[in-house]
Amino acid sequence: MSKSIAAALVGATLSVSCRASGLQSNASAKTVTVPVRDGLVTINLDGQDVDLLLDSGDFEINVLDGHWYEGKYGQGACKRRGSGCYFCPEEKPCDFDGKEPLYKVSYEGNTSMESIYRHGSLSLAGHDTTDILFRVSRATHVDEYSRLYGLFGIRRLPKNLQMFSVPPNVKGVLESLVDNDIIGRLSYTLRTNTPQNTDLISGELTLGDTPPAVESNATNYIVTDMANKRDSDLGYVQASMSRLRLFDAEGHLLREQGPALGRPESYSVHIDTGANAIFLPQAGLLDDIQWKLQLRLTREGYTYEEVIGSFWRRKNYMYVKEDVASFLPVLGFQLTDEEKSEWIKIPPRHYCTSMGAGVWVIEVREARFNILGTPFLRACSIHVDFTDLKLALFQNGMPPLMMT
Repeated sequence: MSKSIAAALVGATLSVSCRASGLQSNASAKTVTVPVRDGLVTINLDGQDVDLLLDSGDFEINVLDGHWYEGKYGQGACKRRGSGCYFCPEEKPCDFDGKEPLYKVSYEGNTSMESIYRHGSLSLAGHDTTDILFRVSRATHVDEYSRLYGLFGIRRLPKNLQMFSVPPNVKGVLESLVDNDIIGRLSYTLRTNTPQNTDLISGELTLGDTPPAVESNATNYIVTDMANKRDSDLGYVQASMSRLRLFDAEGHLLREQGPALGRPESYSVHIDTGANAIFLPQAGLLDDIQWKLQLRLTREGYTYEEVIGSFWRRKNYMYVKEDVASFLPVLGFQLTDEEKSEWIKIPPRHYCTSMGAGVWVIEVREARFNILGTPFLRACSIHVDFTDLKLALFQNGMPPLMMT
């Protein structure tokens, strides 16, 4: 979930370096590993278990005021998994009436919150600290189709905090864990080579590690440098994406490319664990996918009526019947402007999500911003190292990727 301030779409542009591995192993590094299920991680704050959305676009722990949440959504609503509720103690109640400083924040999706800050104890996968600063928030606006989450941010703390509504002494989650000697490095690895059941990612998050600890039998990665220091100071993870193309199921580049996919432009894209789709500013993107589906079904012998009845469009969404989803094209792109870089392939099973009743939704959207969310992270596990300003990735279910 990316903050909708001006800086939200500016990040650390990554330039690809063609090497087998540019990250050094550190076997003695202190690490913490937690499961991620349907986009959520569970932490313990002041003795309370809280489910939070894993968000690489945020740098803080942001919990929702439990008393306010149950007042809005009903008694017992905080018991639902993913509510993100935290109940302020009776001896120190949360005061949103002006007695404590209020901080306001807005997110993509037109969700707005106001927050106060608290210090408390954190327990994370058996590792404890008694000094963690976190937000306690109430929503002031939530769109009809948006879901409200508390957040566990793994973005690096921006160096210039003046553009953010935060107190001057704020620390990011990663920085706090390093300062409290829980992890030894400003880094994380997100492994997603596991069954995925919803429109948010599942897998395993390791904080403070290096790539060999994630894939001990792999020696080759796509490794990129966060070379633009000015942009990397904002703490986002971005990459240069070029040549979005369509492939068949066997991995062959399809000759017929629609107008949106035939353009050679590259994009600086934001890799976001809190986003449930791929968002790109390419007009006609879904038209191209629809066109290739129609051609494939026709070649497979489907009648005209069967073809037009197998999919439908609604606003910025495209839906397909489950029995034709395998005929959708494979999306492919490169994370470099260089001709010989490895293609990243995203098959339909990764960019579609079941809606039930035999219907699948295509998680690709035309938007004014560039984000690689769940579909990309289903296809690739990633390692982000803010210490060395590097990113490594390898494609799930395939041999380790290597630049040539």
